[in-house]
Parts: sequence; C-alpha cells; structure tokens
Amino acid sequence: MFFAWWAAMLGYWSLAVSTHSQGSVSHATRIFGWVFFACFAVNMVLCVTVMFFNWPKFIVPPHQRSELGAASEWRARRHERGARSP
Repeated sequence: MFFAWWAAMLGYWSLAVSTHSQGSVSHATRIFGWVFFACFAVNMVLCVTVMFFNWPKFIVPPHQRSELGAASEWRARRHERGARSP
C-alpha cells in the first residue's frame, strides 16, 4: 500500500508540473506521471487480490500462504450457516 500511495503522489505531482512547463520537460514529466499512475493501478489490483483471494502466492507472506483469503473465508462461513439451518 505504501508503494501505491507514493506512486499516486509522484504521478499526480509530475502531471501537475507538466501542465506548467513547456517543451520536452513537459512531455517527459507527463510520461513519468502516467507511468507512476500505472504502477499505482497495478499495485492496488495486487493488494486487492492478495487481500480477498490470497493470490498470487509469490506476493503473499510465507506464513500466510496456507490461509484462505477474505472472499474464501466469507464463502466458507456462508456455506456453513446454510448447512446448519433446517
């Protein structure tokens, strides 16, 4: 999450600088900004998949790889309640 926040801030500020500059500096900072916003988006997608699905395994901390993700736990609890009710 920390990297995502920094990527978003660097992307925002580089795009803000690019609107007030001219020439190749403007173009370079605009590209720099969009690259950081793309890093932000990828990082947020990875954070959500790790949190909800515990996937991809190479990003999940080693001691938590055998655990279920939040969505899997919710589904398992939901099926348990459905099986108990008459």
